[in-house]
Amino acid sequence: MKIYEIEINCRRSFSLSDNTKEDTMLYFFKTPVTYVLDGREIKSENISAIVYSPRTKIHIRSLNGTNIKFDYVRLRLTPAERHYAASKNINFDIPVILNDDFVISSVFKNMKTESTKNGKYMNEFLELSMRMIMICLSEAEPAEDDDIRIKTDVPKYAKLKSLREQVYENPTRLWDIELICKRLCISRTYFHRIYSAAFGVTFRQDVIESKLLLASDLLVSTDLSVSEIAEKCGYESDSYFMQQFRKHKGCTPTQYRRKSEDGNIDFTEE
Repeated sequence: MKIYEIEINCRRSFSLSDNTKEDTMLYFFKTPVTYVLDGREIKSENISAIVYSPRTKIHIRSLNGTNIKFDYVRLRLTPAERHYAASKNINFDIPVILNDDFVISSVFKNMKTESTKNGKYMNEFLELSMRMIMICLSEAEPAEDDDIRIKTDVPKYAKLKSLREQVYENPTRLWDIELICKRLCISRTYFHRIYSAAFGVTFRQDVIESKLLLASDLLVSTDLSVSEIAEKCGYESDSYFMQQFRKHKGCTPTQYRRKSEDGNIDFTEE
């Protein structure tokens, strides 16, 4: 887990819009807000929070016309950490209602204080703090919204969710669509339709993203060559790996590694 930014007691006049690009964003709202997700609106009259997955467009409006007050953290999760979040039943891109803001608010304040010290154990402290926040979120109820209930009512949703978790946990695995459909007792066409309905992306997109997340981690955390990383991520062709990486990450693997060494991994699509 890599945490890049922590801010508390932020204010925005009436609305908040952003694009998370490569990062996961956790927002903790202290005032009533309206979440705009995929063209639908979800209102929260209480304290609420949401974890936005990478490349998700963020659009929040004040529910009562006043300033929006919030804390947030910008971070990068490894596939294993994504799996940990899933094991805690944390649904990305779905707001949750919090009955008590004391614990999360206190953790945010401590994280902000610790990040300014830049002490020896800062990263460990921040990671453990994030796990505390995830536990709090796992106990919260999703915001009331018919579309969210419909989403979890997608046929075979539990099995699809388990499959998606396996994809991110095993990014180098070769997935046989025919075998998956046979085990689910559905046709290939129907599988693609309900998978997209459940998660808003295709199965192939998730497979690609899982490989590129692993590649990103290896570029940052190891000295392996681009060719070696391509092979470890299941690519038979270096050129195809670099082409796909650039398409999805907005830069070449070498540029990504260089930027990470400079402490700047926010890339703009070219």
